[in-house]
Amino acid sequence: MAHRQPSPLPTLITLLEEATHLLRRSTSGAWLTYYASTVPFALYLFYFLNDMSRSANAGTHVLASSLVLALLYGVMKIGQALYCDQMEALVQGRQQAAALPFRGWCRLVASQMLVHSTAPWVLVIALLAMLPFPWTYAFYHNVTILAVDHFRRGAPPGNLSGSPPGSLTWSGCRTPPPSPSSSWWPS
Repeated sequence: MAHRQPSPLPTLITLLEEATHLLRRSTSGAWLTYYASTVPFALYLFYFLNDMSRSANAGTHVLASSLVLALLYGVMKIGQALYCDQMEALVQGRQQAAALPFRGWCRLVASQMLVHSTAPWVLVIALLAMLPFPWTYAFYHNVTILAVDHFRRGAPPGNLSGSPPGSLTWSGCRTPPPSPSSSWWPS
């Protein structure tokens, strides 16, 4: 039996330790940004579910309550994008990120609201199809993570990856695509 060579990739424990260390190094302003945008949505979601399931006159204010919930969801995603930008600056060693111009703010709000409004429907369809779910889920998180820096550079909202669609190849990745000779590949 052939011995496996050690993988150049970090182990799961190493990744968890690095992530924990990064979270511990983050500033209180970053945490405030995250919680100030996430807690109102979470609290209103619980209120909304309770109100809609138990109130006798829920039908009279379902539209207004749904609108508030949708706006709080958008605020949460924008806050998470700002938090991810602060964490990215910490990883890259940047001291202070440049301010986001007004046009960048408008693009950030529009992109987060537009893209994440499709998330529940597209994720359900991807989950039913099973195969594309991980890539679809990663897409929505990448839109959140990459948005602020993308718009700070003045890039258009069309492509958050910074390169034209279809130009990304396996050569840009750290790991090559799986080959049929891999031990996990079905025979």
